[in-house]
Amino acid sequence: MKIQTQTAAEGLFRRNIILVAGLITAPAAVCTDTMQRALMLCFSFDAITVLTILLSGLVPRKIPYALRILSYSLIAALVYIPTAVAGEFLFPKISLGIYLPLLTVSLLLTSQRDYHFVKSGWLRFVGMVFADILGFDLVILLMGAVRELLGFGTLMGETILPSGGVLPSMSGVSLGIILLGLFAAFAQAVLCGQGKEQSDSDVSAE
Repeated sequence: MKIQTQTAAEGLFRRNIILVAGLITAPAAVCTDTMQRALMLCFSFDAITVLTILLSGLVPRKIPYALRILSYSLIAALVYIPTAVAGEFLFPKISLGIYLPLLTVSLLLTSQRDYHFVKSGWLRFVGMVFADILGFDLVILLMGAVRELLGFGTLMGETILPSGGVLPSMSGVSLGIILLGLFAAFAQAVLCGQGKEQSDSDVSAE
C-alpha cells in the first residue's frame, strides 16, 4: 500500500508531465477553456498513451534501441488515427484542432519504458504509467473546471453563476498559461517541501 501511494504521489507531482516535465503545455493551455474540451483532451491522451504502451510491448527487445524508439513513434502515429475518430464520435461538437496530434508526445512515456520496465518490474511499471496518466488528467480537468467557471460561469455547459463569468478573460490562452504556471509553482512547492522533510529526517536519523 505504501509503494502504491508513493507511486501515485510521484505521478501527481514528481513526474507530472505537465507541471514538472513541462510537456504538452500548448494543448493544456489552449484546450482547457471548458470542461468538455478538457474531457476530450484527457480521453485522447489516455487512449494514445495506453494503446501505444501496450502495442509497443510487442516490439522485440532484441532489435537495436534506436529501431525500437522508431517503432514506438510509428505505433503512436497509428494509434492517433483511431483515437481521433473515436474522439469525434464521443465529442461531436468539440474540436482540439492542431493540438490533438501534439498528444503523441506521450511517446516520451514509452521511450523510457525499457528502462523503467527493467528497473521496476512489470507491475510497478504499470502503476507508474497509470499514476502519470492520473496526474495529467487531474491537472487538465481542474484547469477546465476553473477556467470555464470563471470565464463563462458554467460547468459542462450548465449555468452555475447566473451573472456569468467573473473573469471572462480566463477563457483566453494567456490566462490559461498563467493558471498553468500557478499550478506548476504549487507542484514545485510541494516537491521542495517533501525534499526538506526528507533531508530533516535523514539528519535526525544520523
